[in-house]
Amino acid sequence: MSEEKRKMTFLQWLENFWYYHKWKVIAGVLLIIALWAGITLYIDTLKKSENTGDITVVSVFSGAYTNKKMNLEERLVDSVKDIDGDGEILVNYTAHYIGIKNTDEDKVAKAQFEQGLSKCYGDIMLFDETRLNDYIKKDIFEPIENYVDLSNIPEEDIVKRNDVAVAVRLTNSQILRDMDFAIDVYVSVVFIPDDADEKLLASRENAKSAIAKLMGKSQEPIEENKEE
Repeated sequence: MSEEKRKMTFLQWLENFWYYHKWKVIAGVLLIIALWAGITLYIDTLKKSENTGDITVVSVFSGAYTNKKMNLEERLVDSVKDIDGDGEILVNYTAHYIGIKNTDEDKVAKAQFEQGLSKCYGDIMLFDETRLNDYIKKDIFEPIENYVDLSNIPEEDIVKRNDVAVAVRLTNSQILRDMDFAIDVYVSVVFIPDDADEKLLASRENAKSAIAKLMGKSQEPIEENKEE
């Protein structure tokens, strides 16, 4: 080490180090921030998927069809019972947007949704017509008559798979009207596994009253909209 370097003060050394290595330091800090953000997001997502609350609502749309906040948690909370006895009613809502262009982002959203499906994650499922047509081919739905009285629903609003009703169109729904939805939305319930625990069964009971709330009619008719 030269005599000049030995005589450097700490501040001089720091200034010299920053001059030669500042971009490496900045890149390292940005990498740490990115890793921290990714880990935090993963942990939050994991916690959300594990804590299904008192009912779980999952929507699968081809795009964002309203400019308003999808605050279904607030809109459905008064129709749900506290099934875990924690003194708090929790409606867990997750939205998936799977576009029609099959981009990398669409593929990720589809994988995330189907991973949740494999765990029966989603008491209430909301679909637009495009995504319902994708998944109606799969045996993933409960008979909707277990949750909805179909006797007063027009035949054209009932969707069947192999002659079994599995979804209902939310025609003139007050909740969707309040959110200025521009498309038809269909409600269904994902299958219940044979080994379902008591909490899952209880959350499916909550699904009945929550679907009834979703199906609540507006007093004013909504103009018919077509999905582009």
